[in-house]
Amino acid sequence: MIVLLAQGASMAQAAAIEAELARLGAGARRVDGNGRVAIEAQALGVPLGPAARVRLLQLAGVEDVMLP
Repeated sequence: MIVLLAQGASMAQAAAIEAELARLGAGARRVDGNGRVAIEAQALGVPLGPAARVRLLQLAGVEDVMLP
């Protein structure tokens, strides 16, 4: 799962997204490039599914969530 942050999203918003991924049981790897930030969710057991996508889309700073 890839969480694409909105352009201009704050580092605090990115940290909140990473915290939510941890709550969902996943690790996170932040990737910066071309002025954008994406967070790769690294499932540590059960893969994250559509319900996690819906939850993440509700967070401030999230532009899109892409499932594998």
